Amino acid sequence: MLARGVLPSGYAADLVLFVESLRAPAAGSSSALAMARRSQLEGRVMTILESNVNRRGVSQAGILTAMLMLVWPLAAVVPAVTESATDDPAAVETSSQEQMPVRVGSQIKAPIKIVHVNPIYPEAAKAAGEQGIVIIEATIGIDGSVVDSSIIRPISEALNRAAVAAVSQWKFSPILLNGQAVPAIMTVTVNFRLDADGNPVPQPLPPDPPTQVDQQDPLIWSPGDQPLRIGGEIKAPQKIKDVAPVYPQDAKEARVSGIVILEIQLDADGRVTDAKVIRPVAMLSDAAVDAVLQWEFTPTLHNGQPVPVIMTVTVNFTLQ
Repeated sequence: MLARGVLPSGYAADLVLFVESLRAPAAGSSSALAMARRSQLEGRVMTILESNVNRRGVSQAGILTAMLMLVWPLAAVVPAVTESATDDPAAVETSSQEQMPVRVGSQIKAPIKIVHVNPIYPEAAKAAGEQGIVIIEATIGIDGSVVDSSIIRPISEALNRAAVAAVSQWKFSPILLNGQAVPAIMTVTVNFRLDADGNPVPQPLPPDPPTQVDQQDPLIWSPGDQPLRIGGEIKAPQKIKDVAPVYPQDAKEARVSGIVILEIQLDADGRVTDAKVIRPVAMLSDAAVDAVLQWEFTPTLHNGQPVPVIMTVTVNFTLQ
């Protein structure tokens, strides 16, 4: 190449670029590259190539070997770094732990509560006569413990805090998906009641976890029984008649928007017979109820029999 007029500096740079292209530099290779910096390598290769340097007794093979010994460290430092990044078991474990929670219902069966803690009724709430049901959306970890909770129907600040404090101590059986424990989101309630004398009414303890025989027994419903709740083996019906809500004019003018969450009851024919707002939006809740009461669904079947059910629905109000 030099005999054809190629400058030694250009030839040296091309050799370094060629070897660099064999392996892309990786993070963590600085210690090895400190011995083979680009500017130093080009200088050493140019020294070998310069025509005015005395090379008597040095063969072409010796020159080539010297150049390779200088530039090859650039290509030799990457494989170990790449392997350690892909084979790190901690990275795989972290990825599995970041799985998004699934929502309980339909094919995701509700877990069994195995540890229950009653809420402590705040003295200020008792004195003020505050009572009601706090509805909470709880996130259950893969071990069945409650890892997060958010209130979707509040009562008062004192009762809300007491409800969250109690729910955070509950524990459930692990929730399985395809035989593997997964995090999940489910709705729970905490009931605060006072008797005629203003004393808290004790909440009943949850039933003991069912035995293996109980778990295998099919759920039986008879006419006159309470409606079944959608979830687990009770699959959600399909909506066959939808009525959009009428956006109240005063809400439009006030630029009010949001999502109203309701709990509705369907009869055996799929008609909505009752609707309760569990997360209201000011100026919009009544319109949501009016619309939902006109919806119709396919009958919900259990053991081949149409049954009344309770389910949660949402009505979304958005401004253009």
